[in-house]
Amino acid sequence: MAKDSAHEFSDAEIRAFEREVAGVYGEASKTAYDNLKRYLAQFEADDEKMRERLEAGEITKAQYRSWRSGKIAAGRRYRIVLKQCAEAMTHANVVAAAAIEGRLPEVYAENYNYGTWQVESAVGVDTAYALQDASTVQRLLTDHDSYLPKPSVNVAKDVAWNRRLIANQITQGVLLGESIPKIAKRIQDVAGSNRAAAVRLARTSTTAAENAGRVDSYKRAKGLGIKVQQEWVATLDLRTRSSHRKIDREKVEVGEKFSNGCRYPGDPEARYAETCNCRCTLVACCDGLDVLDGERFSRLPEGMTYEEWKAGKPAVTGAKPANRTISEFMEMPGTKRKLDVAGVSKTEARKRLSRQLEDYGIPSGSFRKMSAGDQQKVLDTALAPGSTPIVNGRRVFKEIKGEHSAGSDLAKVNPNFKTKKDKDGRYSYNCQRCVPAYEARRRGLDVVAKPVKMNKWGKISAYDPFARAESYKKVFPGATWKRGGDKPEKEITSFLLAVNGDARAEVSVSWDHALCGKSGRHVFVAEKTGNAIKFIDPQSGDEDVSWYFGIIKAEETEFARVDDAEFGDLVDECLTTRG
Repeated sequence: MAKDSAHEFSDAEIRAFEREVAGVYGEASKTAYDNLKRYLAQFEADDEKMRERLEAGEITKAQYRSWRSGKIAAGRRYRIVLKQCAEAMTHANVVAAAAIEGRLPEVYAENYNYGTWQVESAVGVDTAYALQDASTVQRLLTDHDSYLPKPSVNVAKDVAWNRRLIANQITQGVLLGESIPKIAKRIQDVAGSNRAAAVRLARTSTTAAENAGRVDSYKRAKGLGIKVQQEWVATLDLRTRSSHRKIDREKVEVGEKFSNGCRYPGDPEARYAETCNCRCTLVACCDGLDVLDGERFSRLPEGMTYEEWKAGKPAVTGAKPANRTISEFMEMPGTKRKLDVAGVSKTEARKRLSRQLEDYGIPSGSFRKMSAGDQQKVLDTALAPGSTPIVNGRRVFKEIKGEHSAGSDLAKVNPNFKTKKDKDGRYSYNCQRCVPAYEARRRGLDVVAKPVKMNKWGKISAYDPFARAESYKKVFPGATWKRGGDKPEKEITSFLLAVNGDARAEVSVSWDHALCGKSGRHVFVAEKTGNAIKFIDPQSGDEDVSWYFGIIKAEETEFARVDDAEFGDLVDECLTTRG
């Protein structure tokens, strides 16, 4: 097969992805290994003694295996370390999925361009096409949601899957009588499985984006009167599926399904068995063009290469910076019309626009660098129904419509936790915002937690108001904070049970690095409903985090009742009505 530059571009993107996530999975493997090794180390001395007894004939192999299973692969600490290791793997998978999705528009654009060149060179005409790029194709893709895969991770299912993988590896090591260090190294097999799955997803998704771009370019050509079909081209090596080998060079009308049920290689709507790891592609098969339509086009020089063709094409310019400041933008006639329709003053609209940019993590000074379309999108979002009005310098939040429960409120506080939007951790370090957001929802306000502010190095910005110690106490300035003593779980439970009616408390703890491998502080919620006490984490959405008390420095725990406390000004930095 002749050189296919765009197909090679897609392959290069996959190789770049593999290099990008190698460090991510390496870090996840190291984190999980350290946690598991720390947990297993406590059994090493006892295990050595039991092994000596086995070798001396004092116990049988069955007794030794039974002791190991009951001692190592059981108990609360075991479940905690399983969860920690599984979450490390899942976070790597979330980051990888986001990295894949970020590459797809560019793959789509390159292949849309290449598909157009295929058609133009086949029929020898210039269809006055302007090159697409990744930013402009984002808008094009809104009309084809089903044509492109949307790589994502179901966090709960992924954590459960990784827990099973890790538990199986530990159980195998225990039953095979492996040494403690060797059992710990088994975590590398789990990391390898996750990384292989991510690369498999990258290949499948990239193939889909590549061929979706080509199909759409063929549709454009067909709309211009060019007689074109799409032809399946298989890789034809030892890894090619027999079903794909059979349809090599099969032709169908543009947009129709091939005999294997796929609209194109990698089709996200087809059976997974037909798309997983697919490396096939499409080419255009042209049979001239309608005479009347042909008169509209100029001729294309014969023998023009793809690179020469691209060099002679104009680029779509819709994504260039608008070079308009916020002040200039607010004076535009189109902006004024939108404000009139929304019934919002220019002053309030500017405040909402600034807040929206802040929520997106975009400095106000960078507004002029945005495209005209993106500037309008930010304004539309800021003016949308449900956006937060500002009255007398304070946000006024809308109430939740209909019934809501503690469970539903907990699930909606931090919806971007460990999702593709959380690849830099901005929704994984916002616990000081999540507790007030949960409290606000329990009071009936329709809000979600804001992310932390990050600097350009991927660390929490020094300008984040919660970057300073104990800033969380300023959200409820009237709350009275108490020490948890050496048994904080019992102390907090007793305190809440003594309160008449339902109540909620914010709990602040320090992680014990020796027990869990991490340091720093974390805040969550203790909630009393009737006579039942639950410890919940609004950041992660976990409904039972009482196990936290097994991995903290008990004497550094603090708590305060907050359901009867007024919010302070700092709450504006915690909440927003948009998830």
